[in-house]
Formats: sequence, structure tokens, C-alpha cells
Amino acid sequence: MLCDEIFSDLHNCFDQLLSKQWMKDPNIIETICETIKDYEDDYKHLRRDVHVEILRCIELKIVAEYLDAIASRKLTCTEYRKRCAIAKCLQNDVEALNIIFNPLFAQLNYKAENLTNVLNSVAEFIMLRDKGMLLLEIASLLRKYPEMTQEFLFTLTDIRDDVTSSESRALTEDCMKMIGKKENDPVLIQLFQMAKGERKTSQVIKDVVPRLRRRVRVSIANQ
Repeated sequence: MLCDEIFSDLHNCFDQLLSKQWMKDPNIIETICETIKDYEDDYKHLRRDVHVEILRCIELKIVAEYLDAIASRKLTCTEYRKRCAIAKCLQNDVEALNIIFNPLFAQLNYKAENLTNVLNSVAEFIMLRDKGMLLLEIASLLRKYPEMTQEFLFTLTDIRDDVTSSESRALTEDCMKMIGKKENDPVLIQLFQMAKGERKTSQVIKDVVPRLRRRVRVSIANQ
């Protein structure tokens, strides 16, 4: 595939998404954007329909990598202040990606909703402060993106430090039953299927202590 080479070049950047390094290093998103610019010099000679397809493929892959980083549980038991910082970094990356992609699509006379809008919605959900609003916000997110998988929605909810994993699971299951499954957009179906979230053993071990601490903290708060 024509996209394989750029994905290979961006592999290290993808691997760092949502890490501590990503939060403090703007060079990661800058490298992604500059790499897209460099490859665009090769793509601009292609037929319009092929050119559009390649750009859409690249956009899909990049957004999927952010979602996959969430699904891989790189964020665990995260308190509100840190969640806000993560969401802000995510929004900054979305803005940078839109600055790159929007003019490229415009010059090709191609109009479609930016896939990066998914990341903005995720960022807004991550920033939610009021635990009591969780059920409504999960339902709202699911109505907006019915293609979202139950497992991804659970992982996104389970980022918080004020709910246990069992509570996150119950909230997610309740919303899935309430909203139902109405898959409409094949691109979004593919996007969420790409966010498999395969965790390394080291990440699973790393999650144990903060999860135990969260369980105790939430238990005390509920007494």
C-alpha cells in the first residue's frame, strides 16, 4: 500500500501517544504533521480520487492510533486535574492535524466531516468533572457515535479515579442497553474496530496499584 511507508515512519510517534513524554513534548505532533507534509509532495501527482483515498487513510490511521492508546489503558485512575491536562493536549493535537488536513482536502474539492472530531468529543468526555453526570454523558457520546464499541466506552469511562472498574462496566452496559446499537457509518465502524487496545504485560502490572488505591478511595467516599 502507498500508506505503508508513512505509517512506518510514524511508528515511534504513534507509540508515544498519551504517554508522559507526549504530554510534555510538542515535537511528537510536530513530527507527525511535518511527515504528512513531506509525503504530500509525492501524493500530489496522483489522480484526485487516489489522492483523497490516501489522505483519508492517513487521517483514519492517525485518529485510530490515539483511540488505540486510550483502549490500551495508558491512562488509568486519573484525577481531574491530570485529565484536563491530557484533554488539552489532545485538543491541541486535533487543532494541529486539522491545520494540515483541511487545506489538503479543500484543494482537492473534498468535503467530509473530520475524523478528528471524534478526538475532540473524547477530550470533552475526559474533562467531565461531575461523576453524577457520567450516565448522561456516556449516553450522549454513544448517541453521537453509535459505532463506538462497548469495550472502548468502558475503557474511556474507567480512566477516572472516582469510579471503580465495576461501576464503569455497569454504567457502560446500562447505556448500551438504553441507546441500543445503531451502526451507521462504515468508516467510524472501522475506526473503532482499529482501537483494539492490546496491552503489554508491564502495563497490566503497572495498573494494579492505582486500581487498588482507587477501589479503597471510592469505597471510603461512598460510606
